[in-house]
Amino acid sequence: ELAGTRDEVGRAAIGIRIGGELQLICQRCLKAMHYRLSVDDLLVLARSEAEIEALPLNPEMHDRVVAGKEMEVGTMLEDEILLAIPVAPRHEHCSGTGVEEGGAQASPFAHLRGLLNRGSRTRN
Repeated sequence: ELAGTRDEVGRAAIGIRIGGELQLICQRCLKAMHYRLSVDDLLVLARSEAEIEALPLNPEMHDRVVAGKEMEVGTMLEDEILLAIPVAPRHEHCSGTGVEEGGAQASPFAHLRGLLNRGSRTRN
């Protein structure tokens, strides 16, 4: 959802609301995990890069973007989604052991063993 609005001091802005559920890979156990995405942000519009750079850096301020007659809305939304996704997603309660359902310990390198064995057979 996009909506034209104004920020606290009256500058033109775009309100962005994105919601949904993504399927990511847990970086501990390497299994699928559901991630609830929720973005509610405000992008303040600027006339030029110089206008943006003139303001001091302040992590409390809303992000600013250069406004134009035509703006790539899809790219803007994609950037907001990418910023909202964790760098290393993990299950909230993940043992990270890699134990498979049958109780066997899964090795992240198990598939390489098969490739090495196959490669040595073709050389002989």
